[in-house]
Amino acid sequence: MSRLDEFSIVEYLAMLQLYATANNNLEEARRLYSQSEHLNALRLRGIESPQIPFTPTILAATQRLLDYGQFRAPTHAQGQGRLNYYSPEFEDVLEYCQRDPRRSTRMAAREFDVSQTFVWKILHTQGLNPYHFRKAHVINNTDAPTGIALHTLDARVTVYSSGTIQCAK
Repeated sequence: MSRLDEFSIVEYLAMLQLYATANNNLEEARRLYSQSEHLNALRLRGIESPQIPFTPTILAATQRLLDYGQFRAPTHAQGQGRLNYYSPEFEDVLEYCQRDPRRSTRMAAREFDVSQTFVWKILHTQGLNPYHFRKAHVINNTDAPTGIALHTLDARVTVYSSGTIQCAK
């Protein structure tokens, strides 16, 4: 989809004129805009390679003109947009919360000087939740057996000092 910044004021004005000519029909306005006579007229007005806008672009330009009296939104109405997932804090916050899932989002926000909402969004985009953790033991051969070894017909079960259980055939 085209972005509003990709068009000049002359192109926005042409979109609006054709939208009004087409009785507020977006598809018809786009069809009129794409006609070779109209594109040649834009070239004569100084637009070297005019792009044909998508219908949401025409609608957005019209709505911004109605809302703000200009084709581009003023800076106070632009907002911050999407969360910047490539910020330096992104990986740090993830690592911090994965190291100890019992830490709260408030603690992570204070640690990295970001908002608590930012921490929540990072965790939720990764499918994580604070306070939800699973304990899992990795069997280390360095663990010393506690002396409990059970032999069955099919397997040998050994319990290590860390509480890990190993079954061997």
